[in-house]
Amino acid sequence: MTDPLTELTEALQKLARAPMTSAPDMQKLMAAQRRNIEALAAANKVALDGAQALARRQMEIVQQIAGEFSQTVEVVTQPGTPQEKAAQQAERMKQAYATALDQAGELRDLMQTANAETLNVLNARFLEALDEVRSMLDQPKP
Repeated sequence: MTDPLTELTEALQKLARAPMTSAPDMQKLMAAQRRNIEALAAANKVALDGAQALARRQMEIVQQIAGEFSQTVEVVTQPGTPQEKAAQQAERMKQAYATALDQAGELRDLMQTANAETLNVLNARFLEALDEVRSMLDQPKP
């Protein structure tokens, strides 16, 4: 299978070399451009929605960390031996580290999903545009 970008480049070169016996169909060109703009708008919306979801989740994580920090302060100020406090702090650090790894993975997944959805919108339009160029090349000349 050939690269879609290579196919588009070759099709556009073929179109440029073809003798122009008539003016291009402006209605088709305008409709294609409108679909390009619609695809870009849709891709931008998908990207924005993904960025907003990521920002919301990051804010939730910050709030969770703030709550956990206040709990840690309470534990540290409770009576107990230095050894008990050190053991409690070590356990809390271990839990915090595991949670941070999980949250980093979650944020990564959110970004990957948003990027993939955005690229799917753009790729779908690109493939449609490729088909449109092919159909213009295949039309019989008057």
